[in-house]
Amino acid sequence: MGDNQWHLFNIVIDPGETKDLKEEMPERFRAMMDAYRKYAADNNVLPVPEDYDQITQVRRFSIQTQLKAQAPFYSGGLLILSGFFIIRKFKKRK
Repeated sequence: MGDNQWHLFNIVIDPGETKDLKEEMPERFRAMMDAYRKYAADNNVLPVPEDYDQITQVRRFSIQTQLKAQAPFYSGGLLILSGFFIIRKFKKRK
């Protein structure tokens, strides 16, 4: 989980991201932020909303993905059930 702050880490020697180098390397941090701002402007990157919750987003995405993947199964089952009830209804009319 993030803290909604930008950090600067050397992930080669600090893969656990334990030492923030932003204060030790302000020029590098500023240059990287300038490059990101340019990239964001050039590519229409939207800011992350203040109320963004990655756990909720992952949950929503996984549910949507599963529903899409299972749609043929559920729609096939609905067709079978519909057919069953239609047949029952016509048999009762006789």
